[in-house]
Amino acid sequence: FTDGAADTTVGTEKKACPADAAQSCYWVTITRVVPINLVRLVGFNGDADLSGGGRGQTVSSLAIASSKFDPSTFCILALASGGASVTGIETKGGGGTPFAGCRLGTNGKASCNQRQGADSVNASNKPSGCTGTGSADDAKDKVNSSPLEDPYIGLKDKIPPNPCTSYSETKLNAGSTIALSSLPKTYCGNVSLKGDVSISGNGVIIIYNGTLNLSGNKLTSGVGSGVTIIFAGSNPSKTVVPNGKGTLDIAAPKSGDWSGVAIYTDPTNKTLYSYTENGGNSISWNVSGLIYMPYATTTFNGDVNRATNGLDCFALVVDTFRSNGGVKLLEHQSACAEAGLTPPKGGIAQRQALVQ
Repeated sequence: FTDGAADTTVGTEKKACPADAAQSCYWVTITRVVPINLVRLVGFNGDADLSGGGRGQTVSSLAIASSKFDPSTFCILALASGGASVTGIETKGGGGTPFAGCRLGTNGKASCNQRQGADSVNASNKPSGCTGTGSADDAKDKVNSSPLEDPYIGLKDKIPPNPCTSYSETKLNAGSTIALSSLPKTYCGNVSLKGDVSISGNGVIIIYNGTLNLSGNKLTSGVGSGVTIIFAGSNPSKTVVPNGKGTLDIAAPKSGDWSGVAIYTDPTNKTLYSYTENGGNSISWNVSGLIYMPYATTTFNGDVNRATNGLDCFALVVDTFRSNGGVKLLEHQSACAEAGLTPPKGGIAQRQALVQ
């Protein structure tokens, strides 16, 4: 059908899909004035004039199609704010397949000096050596046709306004419990553990302009408990993720605004900061849910496991990710639906498919 010919109008538009507002669809509407002849004998005169004379009836049809993507999701997404020339994912050394069952994605380069066993890798260039054990596995590696999106940046609008007027360190004594409720548990300044601390209930902990220092201790969410720890504030140098040697053993909430999110750092502060996880020499990450640090240049050298009281669900969003050989992912995304998290997605459109 040609727009403007034979009493035909063809309209095309790219907008949200009818069943998924987060995905774009191609909408095509074809409208034609069809000639009517014998039906006029019974008094039906149609609704429009034909361009060549006579009367006709307007008939319209709508077709909607969408791009179908690889259904896999990323367990590690490195946004690489520095651009496509930056190395977003780099792994060095280490035997075995530490990233088995994990799909890696970055808006920068990806480089692995040894096969890491990842399911596949999306990067700004053709990745090297990150997937299986043979050259045939390189076919799993893909070059991004467009930047991978940050699906969690909009959560920043759900962070409450900063109520703090002053900042001082809060010390949590050994054996104490942080009881969560529908109202956020707010701390102004640094939070330090003086012993093992537990979390009960479901809700949000917000630390404004401060750090969480485990000080060699353990912070644990209890059975049936879900917590999102948010780092926010106007001072980028102090708005950082947990530090100090110890164990962070938490599971994210399974519902609500922060469903599936265990750690969230406010992306409003765009200053890059470095973060290193050295296993037993720093924080041990036993986390079920999303760890969101979009401006962290990270180095992981220790294992990542699920929470004691959590499900098998893990996603890490950072600026850049590096492993020096000691890291191993001991959890994957087999239970993310139950855990309330939609992991980051991306990939190259494989085909167009009619959806309506």
